[in-house]
Amino acid sequence: MPCLLRLLLVSLLSCGVAFAQDTEKAEKYHRLLLKKPENPTVFDRFVEAWLDAGSKDDLQKWLEVKADSGDFADWRILTSFHDYLGEGGEAVAALDKAIKKDERELESEIMIDQVVCLMDLNQKEEALKLGEKVKLDLLERLDRKKIITDLLEEKE
Repeated sequence: MPCLLRLLLVSLLSCGVAFAQDTEKAEKYHRLLLKKPENPTVFDRFVEAWLDAGSKDDLQKWLEVKADSGDFADWRILTSFHDYLGEGGEAVAALDKAIKKDERELESEIMIDQVVCLMDLNQKEEALKLGEKVKLDLLERLDRKKIITDLLEEKE
């Protein structure tokens, strides 16, 4: 009997190690996807690595949390996942959110460029007004991202 218990314990421990290794592999592919979210080969490897360790439902929940607190790339990965599941409507909705997220970031970049141009033209008063607007927008996004990050850390 003790031999059987030892064998069972070793089996359980090795499963836990394999799960952690598979999760690490999936997270590695996810980091690659964040750099190039439209890469289908890396996406397929990411999903396969995740499914070796967990379920589609867990992956979907994880991707949704990442997208809610992330940027364009996170939403683009979620879009690909919905497409992978054959959920066309959900994929379109996620892509729409990705585009809106990207537009907002692009809008801030454009405003920063405008501030630089106004400074070059010695229109300091206008540059300061626009600069304050850019600063508030960026601070608001950072605050929201920090709140979400803090909540996620509390859960773990």
